[in-house]
Amino acid sequence: MSVDEHQFLNEDVLRRVGPEHRAAWAARQKWLSEAREKQLLPEGDDWDTCLWVAGRFFGKTRTIVEAAWWEAYRVPGIRIHSLAPTLGDVHRVVMEGESGFINKMPSCLIKRYDKQMKEIELINGSLITGFSVVEEANRLRGPQCHLLTFDEAAAADRPAGNLEAAYRVASLGVRLPYPDGTPSRKLIATTPRPIPFFKRLISRPGVVLIQGTSYENKENVASSVMNEVLSLKGTIYGKQEIYGEFIDEDSDVSIFKRAWFRLWPADRKLPEFSFILEVYDTAYSEENYDKKKQETDPTASVVFGIFNVAANFTEQERRRMGVRGRYAALMCDYWSEHLGFPDLIDKARKQHRIKWGAAPGRRADIVLIEEKASGISVRQQLAVYGVPTWPYNPGRQSKTMRAHAVSPLVKQGCVFVPESLRPERKGMVRDWVEPFLEQVCAFAGPGSVEHDDAMDCLSSGLLYLRDRDILSATPDKKYVDLEEKIEADRAEAERLHGEERATEEGNPYAA
Repeated sequence: MSVDEHQFLNEDVLRRVGPEHRAAWAARQKWLSEAREKQLLPEGDDWDTCLWVAGRFFGKTRTIVEAAWWEAYRVPGIRIHSLAPTLGDVHRVVMEGESGFINKMPSCLIKRYDKQMKEIELINGSLITGFSVVEEANRLRGPQCHLLTFDEAAAADRPAGNLEAAYRVASLGVRLPYPDGTPSRKLIATTPRPIPFFKRLISRPGVVLIQGTSYENKENVASSVMNEVLSLKGTIYGKQEIYGEFIDEDSDVSIFKRAWFRLWPADRKLPEFSFILEVYDTAYSEENYDKKKQETDPTASVVFGIFNVAANFTEQERRRMGVRGRYAALMCDYWSEHLGFPDLIDKARKQHRIKWGAAPGRRADIVLIEEKASGISVRQQLAVYGVPTWPYNPGRQSKTMRAHAVSPLVKQGCVFVPESLRPERKGMVRDWVEPFLEQVCAFAGPGSVEHDDAMDCLSSGLLYLRDRDILSATPDKKYVDLEEKIEADRAEAERLHGEERATEEGNPYAA
């Protein structure tokens, strides 16, 4: 607790000041009595960013809101930027939500609330302005503030890379010095996702990391809702949603590793493809319908272009990258969207008209669609428009079995992903590839990720290419069975002996 707060505690002071001051302190005292230690700001002045990474229902939104409104009242005339992923999040959660500014700060402190501008002006001149990171990231360029808050930061990474770009601009705006000498700071709260940006942020000097779990606020959450989240216990996804842990993409349980996917250099022209494969994982209609969101799982699509490795890379480059196959697949596109049937058909027809690779390019030779649920209708409808669809039936193979079956192809360098064209992301994948890798490299079986549409596209596509001998993986060392070797040696000896006897019988001078 700061010296200023001790002054607010003084009863003599409280008797002399007005009702607004007493209301502010009463609300502050109530929060301090209820808050857990992890929900309070770190002590000292040796930090500039506090990052709360915690499971669902930890109380992340209230944590940063309580800290921010108090700063706005404690120091008159300061500016606070309050970020959230979408406009809806700004209005319904940060501003007007149960744990938002309007409900957590005394109403007598609010001079004006402009819903359209997403601004709260306090009676002491302080201003809290809301920003949507997804829809209006450009608004962050220019405005200055003393304090920045960012709620559910991971959800703002749409498209991939947006979070890092927006944060860079927003953090540059946190440059106004406090009148009382308090350092300008950033307060960030999020449920974790395996986004490389967070790993880099945590390692920066001046960043304090506070982690928490869903259990810590269990008594303040309806049991029915909490039980739904706790049902994920024991899964990889549960580590993220309950315990607030980053899912390690390079852990022993994940089937694919990020380093297995080779980078297609940004400064190299696209290859001439000999075969193009489009793969679709279409959403089910009723089995996975989310009544709350009124939508099904997303539909996803991946486009693979097959190219001759030796025609595009020297032997030295192939050895350096560890690429062993004669042919490899370059991922040309990936998307995942919630689409109704008509919109999906329209998008699929437009995608099929695209030509991929070096000029003049090539359209997809096959459009692979799983022969179940809505995939049957999609395939039949696309066939009417002349799209060369092909049914795929995984049979009784589970998602995990299919992933393990194609993992050798990825490990041996048969799958390339394009490198980012942005200079600051050199050596990293393009923005649209990032969500694909996040899901695929976190997959460790059913329940390990929220959605597995990218995983299904990858495994289905590679199985198709493998089964048609377009892509192949070769073992590091050929396994030799001892009994088979003895039998092979015996057969070879008999063959040589037979040839020798035939030579002797045909030689009149033989003894």
